[in-house]
Amino acid sequence: MGSSGINAEYMGSSGINAEYMGSSGINAEYMGSSGINAEYMGATIDGKRWVCCESARTHLLQIANKLAGPDELERINGLLGRVEVVEDQGTERVARLTGKRCSDINVAVFGTGDAMGVLTVTGNSSFVRAAASQGTHLNVLCPPARAFTERLRLGLEK
Repeated sequence: MGSSGINAEYMGSSGINAEYMGSSGINAEYMGSSGINAEYMGATIDGKRWVCCESARTHLLQIANKLAGPDELERINGLLGRVEVVEDQGTERVARLTGKRCSDINVAVFGTGDAMGVLTVTGNSSFVRAAASQGTHLNVLCPPARAFTERLRLGLEK
């Protein structure tokens, strides 16, 4: 999920915003096939509704189109087919954060999760630590990040 920060709205990066974790149809088997530890994530996301801010979706697709292989792209499209894309939102407490980790995409992703009062699922633990060091504690779940490797493994051109 990386810095895309899918915020799980209805549940809680990004990378997908989950506000109350409604019904997303994303299950532990699906998450396991994407390389994310199904046991770690399954209990948290099963049966939840996921949302993703527009900036996170765009950012994820830009990275995936450059780096992901065919099976990874298929899983990304399957995931995005199960999330509701929402407009970027923000909060004062996220907008006031400073430092090199406070890029526009991070402010959009974490600001949206914060504004919606939902858990943000992200592989971007460095932003979360930077925010905490400035006294801003966000509602996040940081599973291990996973890089796109299929394209390199298969020797495909970029």
